Amino acid sequence: MNEYGTQCIDIDECADGTHQCRGNQVCSNRQGGYICQCPTGFKFNEIRQCQDFNECETYPGSVCSGNAVCENTEGSFRCNCKEGFKQSNDGRTCLDVNECIEIPGICHHNCINVWGSHQCTCRAGHNLARDNRTCSDINECEEYRGRGRLCIGICVNTIGTFKCSCPDGYNLVADGRTCKDINECDSGNVCRGENEHCVNTHGGYKCNSITCPANYIRDTRHKNRCKKVSLYCLEDDESCHREPLSYSYNFLPLVSNLSLPTTGQVDLFTMRGPLWLSTTVQFELELESARAPLGVEAATREFFYLKHTSFNQAVISLVKSISGPQEIQLVLNMQLYQQGKYTGSAIAKLLIYVSEYDF
Repeated sequence: MNEYGTQCIDIDECADGTHQCRGNQVCSNRQGGYICQCPTGFKFNEIRQCQDFNECETYPGSVCSGNAVCENTEGSFRCNCKEGFKQSNDGRTCLDVNECIEIPGICHHNCINVWGSHQCTCRAGHNLARDNRTCSDINECEEYRGRGRLCIGICVNTIGTFKCSCPDGYNLVADGRTCKDINECDSGNVCRGENEHCVNTHGGYKCNSITCPANYIRDTRHKNRCKKVSLYCLEDDESCHREPLSYSYNFLPLVSNLSLPTTGQVDLFTMRGPLWLSTTVQFELELESARAPLGVEAATREFFYLKHTSFNQAVISLVKSISGPQEIQLVLNMQLYQQGKYTGSAIAKLLIYVSEYDF
């Protein structure tokens, strides 16, 4: 009642502390009474106590954007952005982080921003490492070893690519990958000595002087042959009869580790005897020497095969690849028989130069 006793006045129980609201409940005065309410983020339970209201469970997928994880807190909630996203000003929406701009150097070479993340890529000639950010040079020379040849020569790895180079005695042709042997003998400026014969080898050349043995002279019709001065022998001079009628000197360059075809052999040298039906021949092949540096397998007689291909003809074939560098001396002896009687022989010497290189 007011002081005049004429009007009833509302009592504010919330203000004077006579309300019965408990704990964290909020008292709200009403005309003629009051009500107890739970603060924001809370709700009444079965016994009229205010307990936290779990917004994340009650409204899943609604209170936070899809790029965030909802975390309930006492009386509220928090939107935690997933990796690759950042919170906007409203506290609920998560925006994509452009790592390529915001984190300089996150990628070694190239950075591509994608939704919620980023991708690192590498420039040509590089591989992405396991950390998915660092780029390492591809050693093309090793990568393609045994799977086709990048260079018909020497492969040199460089950062991001490779280049082909050639050893002395070779030129790099227009394709930038193939080394072509220089034929020094074509220049005419080498092997100027008397009786010297220039032999072009893979990556170089050899000057071979053909010197006839005693009692032999150069055959003017064959520059690589020496013939016996006289074909006359006393009837009882067995040693004279056994002396070869001629020596021929033959030179053959080979690359190292020459690939053999499916037949398993490569023909190297052919020797022919007389075509007279009354004359027959026998061939014998001997490996006289093989000179190879330490660590290189020297060739043996088993590397070569002697086969009779037609009447009075034989071919020396390579049946096992030879590693270089090395020099091999083969001697092919052709013995002549006239109606079964020995009438003479001819010697062919074959000097094989195996290059250090396989091109």
